[in-house]
Amino acid sequence: MKTFTIFTDFDGVLHTGNQKSFTLTSNLKYMIDIITKLGYKVNVVVTSSWRLSVPHTTIKDYLRPFGVVEVDFIDKNIAITTKKNKFDEEIASMDNRLEEIRCYVDDYDIDLDSFCIIDDNDGLFFKVVDWHWEDGRQIGDIIYINDFVRYDREFEDMDEFELAAAQNFVDTSKDGLTKKVVQRYVFDKFADVIFDRI
Repeated sequence: MKTFTIFTDFDGVLHTGNQKSFTLTSNLKYMIDIITKLGYKVNVVVTSSWRLSVPHTTIKDYLRPFGVVEVDFIDKNIAITTKKNKFDEEIASMDNRLEEIRCYVDDYDIDLDSFCIIDDNDGLFFKVVDWHWEDGRQIGDIIYINDFVRYDREFEDMDEFELAAAQNFVDTSKDGLTKKVVQRYVFDKFADVIFDRI
C-alpha cells in the first residue's frame, strides 16, 4: 500500500480563532478518510510552531477526538537570515517551513507525488535566490511558494521538491481547512484515480 503524507499547520488550518476549539479538525479526518479509500495509508505530520512549545502528547490529545491518531512531528526548526525582497532594507531571520519539510521528506524518503502541505501562511514557504554579499552579510532575494511555478517557467531555478511542494500546497488562508478546500484538493490531486474507479 502506498503512503500519502499530510504536513499540516494548526492555526488558520484546524481552527480560525479560538486555539482551544479545533472546529475544522473533522475536515482533516474527512481528507484522511477519502485518501484512505483511494488506497493510501495516510501519515499526518505536524508542522505547526506548536510542536516547539506544546508537549507532543497534548497535541495528540487535541487531534484524537477527531479520529486522527497516527501523528508525527517535524523535528527541525530552520530559519534563514536575509531580506524579504530585493527592495527591503531590513534583514531579518525568518522561519522556513519549506526547508523543514524538505528535511523530513529526505529523511523519510517520501515520494514527491505523495504528500501535501496544508497551511494558511505562504510566507513561511520560500526559496532564497540570487545570493550576494551586502554590508558583510550574505543575503538573497526571496521567492514565495505561490510564485514557484511561474518563476521556474521564467528562470528554471526550482528543484523537483520545490515544484512538488508548490503543486501540493493547500492554502487555507481564507477560511481554514473547509470541506470545500478538501474536496477541491482531493479532486485535483487524485482525479485519475477517482475516474479509474468509476
